[in-house]
Amino acid sequence: MLLRNCTLIDVVAQRHLPHAALLIEHDRITAIGRTADFPAAEPTVDLAGRYIAPGFIDPHVHLAFSAAADALDVLGDALVERAAANARTALRAGVTTLADCGSPGRLGLEFQKLSAPRVLVSLQPITLPGGHCHHFGALASGIQQLTTTANQLLDDGADFLKIIASGGGTSGATPPWEPQYTAVELRAVVDIGHARGRRVVAHCRAPAAIRAAVAAGIDRLEHLTWDTPSGVAYEPALAKEMAAQGTWADPTLPAGYRAARSNDIPLERRHELERHFGQRYPAYRRLTQEAGVRLLCGTDAGTPFVTFDDFALAPELLVDVAGYTPVQALTAATLWAAESLGLAADRGSLDVGKLADLVVLGQDPLTSVAALRRVEAVMVGGVWAIEPTRQVRNGVHV
Repeated sequence: MLLRNCTLIDVVAQRHLPHAALLIEHDRITAIGRTADFPAAEPTVDLAGRYIAPGFIDPHVHLAFSAAADALDVLGDALVERAAANARTALRAGVTTLADCGSPGRLGLEFQKLSAPRVLVSLQPITLPGGHCHHFGALASGIQQLTTTANQLLDDGADFLKIIASGGGTSGATPPWEPQYTAVELRAVVDIGHARGRRVVAHCRAPAAIRAAVAAGIDRLEHLTWDTPSGVAYEPALAKEMAAQGTWADPTLPAGYRAARSNDIPLERRHELERHFGQRYPAYRRLTQEAGVRLLCGTDAGTPFVTFDDFALAPELLVDVAGYTPVQALTAATLWAAESLGLAADRGSLDVGKLADLVVLGQDPLTSVAALRRVEAVMVGGVWAIEPTRQVRNGVHV
């Protein structure tokens, strides 16, 4: 297939390639150039100047969750069907790859069977008995249990490991400001993962948990809310250490954002969320602007009020909260996400030899992050998962 007469977004060089053409054979991009350089080929799709960008990558979702107010505590039934529906919804928003960061039992193995979007899974998150996510997690305390559990998850087919390094929002479990594991314990899981060629990510909200995770060499830290019982305690020196060792940070900014604006949430709780955001947001800006840590676009979709049709909220908040430019936000949603997951050889940018995972946009994403909501078509592996409309497909030959 030849896609012609489009404006290609090069996220590596952070530029446009106007009047571009992209040749796809099987599931890969095999040539990129100017439309005039390519002879007529069958089939050909004329995109009438639309923008094409790499498919979006969401490194943090929970496919089995409902996004209802009680999603963290009540999973319900028909989880495979719900997960498939959530994945289709994410695909329509332009997400061509996503990472499921925790689901019950070996349910995630069913998610891996999806062809579009592509899905990576951690299977169960590793957590303490009584810890955050304990009701569906893989329970382990002490180095022996942690190493046994990590190896078992990888034997079962996990693409990466997730460990709950601090408390979180699960009712009656460890609070967010308390760590759940020591640096030595976290390091044992990291060693297992790395020895077997897998990345390790950690749910980290407490400053002590962030310190332990960085010391342990965790690849990616989730949330980084720097929670204490009285507020937020950002640590500039620790942030610089993260940048120096290349630790990825995924603040999952959409988590709680819609809840704080929903009439389904009591007013007092909404005000509490807004106070928390007011304390955390300056820390995220300092994390990237002062320390140089690269932030990702994980949504935490499936958790309360975080729906799968709203991926664009994450890059929008990177612009509003962290001071990113639209170019940086798009890069976070594509290339950086691929790098953080170890997928950059195949995904994250439109380059010859990479998978033909792409989105067609109706507006320029390098000038406005709002363009990421104007997804007009989605391709995964050279196949239209969401086909262009007739208005987009001027001059289609099949």
